[in-house]
Amino acid sequence: MLQRALWASAIGTLLLIRCPPAHADPAAAEALFREGRALLDRGQVNAACEKLEASNALEPSAGTLLNLATCREKQGKTATAWANFISAERLARNQNRPEQATEAKRRATELEPQLSTLTLSVRAPVPGLEVWRAGQAVPSATFDTPVPIDPGKIVIEASAPGYESVQLEISIGAAADRRVLEIPKLKKAAQIDPSSSPVVTTDAQRSGGTELHGDTSTALPWAIGIAGGATLVAGGVLGALALSSNSKAIAACEKENNSAACTQTQDRRDNQALASTVCVGVGVVGVGIAAIWLLTGHSGRPASAWSYQGEVTRDSALLQMRVGF
Repeated sequence: MLQRALWASAIGTLLLIRCPPAHADPAAAEALFREGRALLDRGQVNAACEKLEASNALEPSAGTLLNLATCREKQGKTATAWANFISAERLARNQNRPEQATEAKRRATELEPQLSTLTLSVRAPVPGLEVWRAGQAVPSATFDTPVPIDPGKIVIEASAPGYESVQLEISIGAAADRRVLEIPKLKKAAQIDPSSSPVVTTDAQRSGGTELHGDTSTALPWAIGIAGGATLVAGGVLGALALSSNSKAIAACEKENNSAACTQTQDRRDNQALASTVCVGVGVVGVGIAAIWLLTGHSGRPASAWSYQGEVTRDSALLQMRVGF
């Protein structure tokens, strides 16, 4: 089996993360699903994938994920399709749909030998090295590990403070292409002699005054903190709704010949519980970031690099978040 990297980090920003909706929209999800299936049957693959992805975002479903994976496979995005099949299997087992779980596992197993992989090799790392693949940060833990990747041209960037950045491009074959790309040692950036730099004197400095600027260093952490507190409140409300739905699910499942209502209430409970967990986690992170920022007294907007990637299903939440000051 190919190794799968679990990307995560300790800090994220809630300005870049949108919590799952408090209430799913089954009607809209079903309409998008049907439209996506119709487009797929007509061979309009790209439009079909967009509809199916939107449907799954509104109400995660193993059946929708199976169709989305099929759509991605038709697009030639084999690694994305493979990941969707695996997610569909996991979600189907959580939703007690063994037939869909079996089908998803079968499709993932059939597709796996065709996957192309890219191994990023870093033989001479420098302090503060950051590597980006197609605009997404690459965790150092995945260096020298074959990672499944969609075929096509991939742009790799490497940078570090005080070093010249490099940009590399590699083409990934359509099937079972095992590529290895070595990240070269970065060259130190040319040092600028401060004595040779011109001195610029502003009118405010000549008059002994102080030029005033908008205090973004204070406004931004306060905004993050307020948003974090609001997200914590939303998480608490969702948690209360999940508890209420759990009681309804227990009552519905105890009745005979009531499997449809039982499944429906269980799904609603699981959605609300997952949304509550994510919102509370994001809210804590946001409040923590704001507190640290304000207490350490950063001035001006910090040089930062932010990225987020995630996949949320009813039985798992896989998030990749990074922020650097």
